[in-house]
Amino acid sequence: MLETGIVVVAVLLGVLVGAALPVLSQLRRTLKTAESTMQQSGAKLDRALDQVSEATSRVNRIVAELETRTGHVKGVFDLLDSVGDLAARLNDKVKLLDSLVAALGPALVGAARAVWPDGKEPPEDSEIPPPERASPEKEDSQS
Repeated sequence: MLETGIVVVAVLLGVLVGAALPVLSQLRRTLKTAESTMQQSGAKLDRALDQVSEATSRVNRIVAELETRTGHVKGVFDLLDSVGDLAARLNDKVKLLDSLVAALGPALVGAARAVWPDGKEPPEDSEIPPPERASPEKEDSQS
């Protein structure tokens, strides 16, 4: 019975090896394909990382240039701010002048009507006599 057991074990071992050989062969091909895929992917990944690194350095240069130009633009905005302040002060002065004209305008019109009561201005060729001034002798005699 020992011989039969050995034969049975040998047959089973032969069947197992016969079934395992195609599986092992397929596993070997799959692992080879995976290895070549990894090598190709590694090379592509290296190129992609180089490109990303180059793009990052470009972005850094652009950002640095933008920061420099932003500094110049800030100067322009500061100038515009000071111009705006100047315009606001000018507006205040114009409002003050407007108030003065509004306050003094009626007084000037009244003075003009007092000088020219008929509403007509004197002709340009006629001379209006200057107002009489009191001479120093008349002041002494009046005192």
